[in-house]
Amino acid sequence: MVQVVDLVNNRGGANNSTTGSLGRFHTIRIGAINGAGGQVSDDYARFLFVAELAEVLMPAYGWVPNDSRGEALSRIMAEEFYPARAYAEGGAPWVNAWMGTAPRDFQFLGVPEKSDVNSLSYGVGILYLNYLRWQLGYSLSDILGTAGSQLIDTYRVLTGQPGADGISDFRDLLERFYPAGLPVRLQSNNPFPLYDASARSVSLASQVTVDVDDGVGAFGGVVRVRPFVTCPEQDYRYVIERRPRRLDVVVSTVGFANPQFSWTVNGVSLVGSSGEVTVTADARFDVPQRPDSPTAGTEPFTFNWDTTDEFSWQGLNHRLTLHNVTREGHVRLDLSVAVTDAALVGEPDTMATTSTVLDASTVVYEQAYYNDRERCARQVRDVVESHNRGLAHAVDLVRTLPDPPPSWAAYVLVAALASVRAEVESGGADREAAIGTVHLLAAQLGATASALGGLIGVEVPEQGLTEGVSSTSL
Repeated sequence: MVQVVDLVNNRGGANNSTTGSLGRFHTIRIGAINGAGGQVSDDYARFLFVAELAEVLMPAYGWVPNDSRGEALSRIMAEEFYPARAYAEGGAPWVNAWMGTAPRDFQFLGVPEKSDVNSLSYGVGILYLNYLRWQLGYSLSDILGTAGSQLIDTYRVLTGQPGADGISDFRDLLERFYPAGLPVRLQSNNPFPLYDASARSVSLASQVTVDVDDGVGAFGGVVRVRPFVTCPEQDYRYVIERRPRRLDVVVSTVGFANPQFSWTVNGVSLVGSSGEVTVTADARFDVPQRPDSPTAGTEPFTFNWDTTDEFSWQGLNHRLTLHNVTREGHVRLDLSVAVTDAALVGEPDTMATTSTVLDASTVVYEQAYYNDRERCARQVRDVVESHNRGLAHAVDLVRTLPDPPPSWAAYVLVAALASVRAEVESGGADREAAIGTVHLLAAQLGATASALGGLIGVEVPEQGLTEGVSSTSL
């Protein structure tokens, strides 16, 4: 039976009627009111239910629900299902009281305390269970099935080392990364895994978004162009958008205790936690008269930046945020982060790199241009489909590739381009379809048709023909 009540003497908590027996009837009481007198959230009530249900069931697996081992396990089970509530309402992390002691007492791993209210005894138990799972790699199912009479028995059974003390490696690992006596405040109940430099890893994820639009660069005009190689020339309105952009790069780390981050952008180091920097960057510049033939060059690119540590129960992450000051071109930025662990002085950095293109300015045409472009391109695709499946395969491949493409895609694309080259050189009936295919591929790949033609060794006319260009402020 489950009761949701006001546990006056244990607000924010819960209890159950089990005494370690496997009786058929138990009562679980969930506290509906928290310590501040407010109502607990629905998910926190579920968190409490999981913890209490784990205690009801654990005798069947050889665990004692009302000692420090059982309390550690019940909290891990509840956090497994509702981790956010553990930290937002449940007072986690629950391991810091024990981590802050000096010297640290490991006795509860060998002799569990017959109490479930001492944060020192169940705190080290939580750490040890997480060590077995996330440092040594044993599944939660395997851990649950090897209870023993003490936590080190679980270690001995899992590792197949019945004579091991089960504590030394755990103690030494913690002492290396979090020496006793020094200030430590873990962000979560699980600081594992903890690795040497050779095993640590760093990954980057980036996203470019439009920043608060200040309206800079509302300039445009009318231009006469072909939207696609098979389209007739026509007048289209355009605007040059120079919007402020925001680039966020998030660093995720594995194996670190106290990561420290150092950034470079296009070879220039970012010093401190914020600032303004100018770097030299490769860029492409849109030309309204040549929609598919931007000019390439380099430019000084200025941006503001700041960094933020995002250490939480979800991980020891870090964020670089960049706002462009320069408003010209499609700018390539090469970013690199070097991560060291402050806990291990003298070990080599762990590196990660990424590249992105920030669209500081873009030519945008009226919608009719894009409608005409798609209509003409569709006509070419229809011809390709009806005349040559090799060419059609090249188009289909590029249109459906993920970003970044898999390694095998290069080989398939080369074979498809060989078919394109053969048709262009043949002078036969499929030559025009092949030239159209080059334009389709170039559009999908973000390249010019002439550049792609040069890559496969054939001359392909560009579609960017212009006449009678006029400009005006919009």
